Amino acid sequence: MPFKFLFCGKAEKETNNVLDYSHKNLMNVPVDIYNHVHTLEELYLDANQLKELPKALFTLQHLKLFNISDNEIVVLPSNISNLSHLLELDISKNGFLELPDDIKGMKSLQSFDCSVNPVGRMPDGFTMLLNLTHVYLNDCFLDFLPANIGRMIKLEVLEVRDNHLTMIPKSINRLKDLRRFDLGHNEFCELPEVIGTLTNLKELWLDGNEIKCLPSEIGNLINLEYLDASENKLEWICNEIEGCEMLTDLYLTANNLVQLPESLCKLKMLEILKVDENQLTHLPTSIGGLSSLRELICNRNQLETMPPGIGLLRKLHTLNVDDNFIEYLPDEIGSCIGLTIVSLRQNRLVHIPDDFGRLANLVVLMISSNMIEYLPYSMMKLKKLQALWLSENQAKPLIPLQTDWDPINERRFLTCYMFPQRPINDGDIFEENEPDNEQSNFQPTYHEEEWKKRTSVLFDIDEEDPQVVRLSRQPTPFPKDIKDRVNQFRQHAIAKGHVTEHHSNGEMVFSEGETDKDYNIRSEHIMRLLETETVNSSSKTGEEDEEEQLLDQLQNTSLTRPNSQSIQRLTSNSSSSSYKLPSLGCYSDDDLDSSVKPNIKLSSDSGLGSMQLIEESNLWRNEYPTIHEVEDIIRVTIKKTPNLGFSVSGGINSPGNPFRPDDMGIFITKILSDGPAASLLQPGDKVLEVNDIDFTNIHHNDAVDVLKSCDVVYMTLSRRHYDQT
Repeated sequence: MPFKFLFCGKAEKETNNVLDYSHKNLMNVPVDIYNHVHTLEELYLDANQLKELPKALFTLQHLKLFNISDNEIVVLPSNISNLSHLLELDISKNGFLELPDDIKGMKSLQSFDCSVNPVGRMPDGFTMLLNLTHVYLNDCFLDFLPANIGRMIKLEVLEVRDNHLTMIPKSINRLKDLRRFDLGHNEFCELPEVIGTLTNLKELWLDGNEIKCLPSEIGNLINLEYLDASENKLEWICNEIEGCEMLTDLYLTANNLVQLPESLCKLKMLEILKVDENQLTHLPTSIGGLSSLRELICNRNQLETMPPGIGLLRKLHTLNVDDNFIEYLPDEIGSCIGLTIVSLRQNRLVHIPDDFGRLANLVVLMISSNMIEYLPYSMMKLKKLQALWLSENQAKPLIPLQTDWDPINERRFLTCYMFPQRPINDGDIFEENEPDNEQSNFQPTYHEEEWKKRTSVLFDIDEEDPQVVRLSRQPTPFPKDIKDRVNQFRQHAIAKGHVTEHHSNGEMVFSEGETDKDYNIRSEHIMRLLETETVNSSSKTGEEDEEEQLLDQLQNTSLTRPNSQSIQRLTSNSSSSSYKLPSLGCYSDDDLDSSVKPNIKLSSDSGLGSMQLIEESNLWRNEYPTIHEVEDIIRVTIKKTPNLGFSVSGGINSPGNPFRPDDMGIFITKILSDGPAASLLQPGDKVLEVNDIDFTNIHHNDAVDVLKSCDVVYMTLSRRHYDQT
């Protein structure tokens, strides 16, 4: 019969031997617990706000499981040794600064979790708990392990992750029953040789250290099934790794590996191989020996091709080789009949082999950011294909494909509006997993073209009118001020009895880099349209006639100049106006000064209105200063970690760059926020010199090769910015 309690913090589990008070926001230990001194075996007080443990709590002689995790306790009473029958103790996520040496009295303890406590060191009595099988000391600020930890010969799991360990005691070779050993995120520079004596080890976690090589002793771990050595500084893997015959999972992500040993391919049981974010230039030719391999992840390397032996991986279901330099795939890849997910993004592929049609189980294929011209017709056989990603900004997973005929090769192929893919212009020098930048796939002149398409609206003003007013709408954060000035002049002109406005039904004309001749022809065309419409508008109302008279007093001096990019709009029942958008990089000091400051004039008989507008013009002149372009020369030093963290575009015979299309120099285009160049470079910087090599007249590929070949790059840059005076 279950116990019944009357207080509001009633336990969720109420049996003769289990009480669960977890997540109750308790400030103190409930006193009703002591009513079950002779029967209680499991007590859960985790995830509360307890700050101390009462001594009476340690009179629960029959307690076998005690959980006080995730509280605010800072002192563990020495009375805890009275719990002589306790099998599991969880004191993790508290604030313990030290553990009492009396803990050695808990002779029956089998599982001990002290993770996430700033204890600093373990007491000497800890190693006297000879029945311990599971010990968790993660994130405990440990600098070393007890020298005689080898006495705990029954240990099966030892986790000491997120500490400051640089070595492990030699006595650990006595832990013959150890199955899982977690040394992740410590400060090891080399793997201790004593690891090779743990022949029954099944899981070894070494991630997040600074290990440069795996020693030959690793081959002694004949029962090892899981090895994680990612996020280290590994430069090579010893050939003896072939001794780990039972290995099924091998993680080598984010290291400095240049090649993998051929002996690695003798691991017949290996199912998962992750070697992404390294510097591999090729995979072992005998990779087909990994007959059990299911996942092969090698993205973000420097691979140029895939070995033909990959066709022997019949159980492979996931292949990821993104962000490499692969130019072609072997036909043998069609033999990987188990493939369901293939990702080949951001490579240099020109075509997909016909044998891809044999991948009957393929579900997802990602081939965006390549240079593929079309798809083989054999891909029509892929009945299970649910996603075909051809572009980074593709809206739907599947795009309809059309059949076309290749007269040269005399065969059919598949294509759509996304083919041929755009070539990759940027040099892939960065290394980090960055979010895909959509603009990196655009044509180099895209931003320039977008700027050219910005609209300009033109005033049609009688040039012969003696009263000249120059009103020019510029991109400004205060458009309402300009409008108010125009309205002021309109009201003043109406008061004088001179109001005129032209209306026209016209057409939209896009102007991009027009010549002087085209400019004059366009202006004459606009004038003819306006004159025609003026004749047809004789039936306008009196109010419209008054508005027309206003513009008869204006002289058109703000038509877009030939070196400005504009769009002319003449719309029905709307007065035409002038908005100039000067082209990028074409400003002179005089141009900027005149384009910002309005030149407003009235006839001599304008009276007070003339003085008011002149004063406003002076205020305008003070409010908008002249802008000057300044070019700085900057020298920076960047070290690879393991790569440079930025990409470039431009160079001789290249499609250009998005910043200065007429400049054949090398420009910085993309910078990784967490890369070594993040605080040094800016998009748009022009590279003048790298390691004493002139970059002002260099081919794109040569520039990329120079940057990749250097561990330390000394760069001279040109950076433009604008100053106001």
